[in-house]
Amino acid sequence: MANPIRSLSRPDKRPPAGSKPTLPEWAKGDYVLEKWVGEERQRRRNWLRDQELHPNEPRPEWRPKNPFLERLREPFQRMLNPIDKLTGNRIRPLLWKGGFYFKWFVLPMWLTHYVVKYHIAPTPGFLVTAKRAEFPENPLHSEGGGHH
Repeated sequence: MANPIRSLSRPDKRPPAGSKPTLPEWAKGDYVLEKWVGEERQRRRNWLRDQELHPNEPRPEWRPKNPFLERLREPFQRMLNPIDKLTGNRIRPLLWKGGFYFKWFVLPMWLTHYVVKYHIAPTPGFLVTAKRAEFPENPLHSEGGGHH
């Protein structure tokens, strides 16, 4: 009868890794495998113990604060702190996201519009636009015409 643990995809005799490695029946007298299972159990216990964090972990990296920027932020912090307490700290992330969209979408579009409108469009011959057709019977005619 073929050993159920051995297969073509796994030709070695070591037991498969699991949460509690145990020796199969066919390896009960093998002192090497018994030693390996004990070491493996200890290694896994140590690994699990290492996963427990101390109350002050993870510790953020300390970076010195720029005093000039801190003075600039101070009025906004004072203004936003009461709002943050009322809204459960939901407003500040929205403001950051809004600032991102303003900086990367609204501001470039506005700047492009401004440059085209006030610097490129007034250049003679650069933009060609057709005048609207005006009809004398139009009550909004520019000469104030129309039927009285």
